[in-house]
Amino acid sequence: MKIDELNAVGAIFTLIVGAGVYFKDIQVQNKKIQELQTNYFEAKKIVVELDSNSKEMKDTITRVVQEYDDMKYDLKEVQTFIKIKDNLRGYTIEEKAIGLAIAWTESTWNFDANHKSAAEGICGVIPDFWQDYLASKNIDVNSVGACIEIYKFYKEENRGSKEKAIKEYKGIENNIYLIERTLMIRDKILKILKESK
Repeated sequence: MKIDELNAVGAIFTLIVGAGVYFKDIQVQNKKIQELQTNYFEAKKIVVELDSNSKEMKDTITRVVQEYDDMKYDLKEVQTFIKIKDNLRGYTIEEKAIGLAIAWTESTWNFDANHKSAAEGICGVIPDFWQDYLASKNIDVNSVGACIEIYKFYKEENRGSKEKAIKEYKGIENNIYLIERTLMIRDKILKILKESK
């Protein structure tokens, strides 16, 4: 064989070996690309699941926060009722009913009511005027007990008249319907208190 033929055979052999290596590399690269694509699709699936879980968790957190806020509000209301109940210890059912009715018409049972006057608290009491009287009875100015004691004071001054006692308590000049409204609420509360006994 001549040198040219040997060179040609060597070049062909080199091309065959090179082509084999090249195709082998392409096959390895294709396999790696397929693995990467598989991993990519699995990663994408995991990301979608995580996103879905994240949305569910956000919804759950939002719901839990809302329930917490609701419970906080309910707790505040319950604490108000507990405070009212504590204020009513030692009073008759009738006294409790009138005290609750007056407190409702004065502040809707709000211990921090704004009366737009010198009156304060759940019963709309003017502290400067009633402080000493209520202190002598060991009654907090901002309590339903204050409503009862002041009402009883006015009732005694008016020879047992509920209407006149309420009229003086509230300082009513013309709005007589407020007296009737207070007594109507008192009757409803009294009925509930009697039924719950």
